[in-house]
Amino acid sequence: ECPVIPGYIANTDVTHTGDFMGDAWTTSAAATSCSSDTQCRAFDDNGGMVIAYLPLATSEGRCLYVKIRPANPPPPPRPPPRSPSPPPPVPPSPILCKQLPLMIT
Repeated sequence: ECPVIPGYIANTDVTHTGDFMGDAWTTSAAATSCSSDTQCRAFDDNGGMVIAYLPLATSEGRCLYVKIRPANPPPPPRPPPRSPSPPPPVPPSPILCKQLPLMIT
């Protein structure tokens, strides 16, 4: 039985070979290091960290801890609806000019 490590799924009696990215030497150090490294996907009970964890290989007595991906953050709230545009200005009323008779003197 593999000890529980928050943020990881413990897989009993399996390991992964290859895709090695570093060795933290202890499970707790590997958990800390892997948690802060976005490329790290998993680590084993010997502190070996890997960038991929598949395929799994049967290995009795071993533990492989796979990082739980955080849930996607919710989308940002929608912006408030735009205010309706003000109506266009009313054109001025035409001014009627009365034509006066032309007077010649």
